[in-house]
Amino acid sequence: MSISLKNERTTPHGLVAKTLGIGSIGSDLFLGDYVIALEDFLTLIWYVFTNTDLEPNDPRVEFLNAIKEARNVTGWKPGGTRLEIPGIMFVPFKKSS
Repeated sequence: MSISLKNERTTPHGLVAKTLGIGSIGSDLFLGDYVIALEDFLTLIWYVFTNTDLEPNDPRVEFLNAIKEARNVTGWKPGGTRLEIPGIMFVPFKKSS
């Protein structure tokens, strides 16, 4: 499965991200022409969350609250599990002004 990033500030517009077997050490995230190791992707998330002070209505807080609601549910493959955020298909980020 892949997702196309739609924010007009993202270059190139419609950049595609894809995961194959994410969850185990040695997994990779594909971002356009780049391949990012899962460990580096998680380091990037840590950096984005902790590197600057929060602003009013900061989308990082909304994202964190959504992640806190994640639950293990039945996976796509037989016998597998995956994470799901109840009631949310995609994280509802607010458009920056």
